[in-house]
Amino acid sequence: MNRAFTLIELLIVVAIIAILAAIALPNFLEAQTRSKVSRMAADMRSLANATEAYHVDWGCYPRYPADNMCVVALDGMPELTTPVAYITAYPLDIFHREGDRLRPIIYGTCASAQSYWYVYSYGPDMKNQYAAVLYDPTNGTVSAGDLKRTTAGEVLAIVPQ
Repeated sequence: MNRAFTLIELLIVVAIIAILAAIALPNFLEAQTRSKVSRMAADMRSLANATEAYHVDWGCYPRYPADNMCVVALDGMPELTTPVAYITAYPLDIFHREGDRLRPIIYGTCASAQSYWYVYSYGPDMKNQYAAVLYDPTNGTVSAGDLKRTTAGEVLAIVPQ
């Protein structure tokens, strides 16, 4: 008696493997995006802690502006790394790339009736909405919106303060 697989049986096995791969691949790509968002949230939390430690020592936030003005830093803040290391290295925004170079997380501070700071990342869509549109993973892992953390009360929902 000849025991072997028929061509139809082999095609069915290959088709089942292809269907399983088609199901698994998008989940893997979403897991990568979720991990990048988690990394950015952790970097922004570290930056927030360093900013608050600076505030405790100096009585103001880094690059504190004149009355009723705002300052945005796109180049990192050496104030947080030297001469006192509040943070070892200013974190980069893995969603903000210019050419082949990653840009630092965007930091801003405002002096108004209440002084506050904010940091934001471009988010998984890699577009700058100037932190006006917040990223929400329920709209899809690569939905529009920026990741944001601030002392002004508008914090990113997935990053409890």
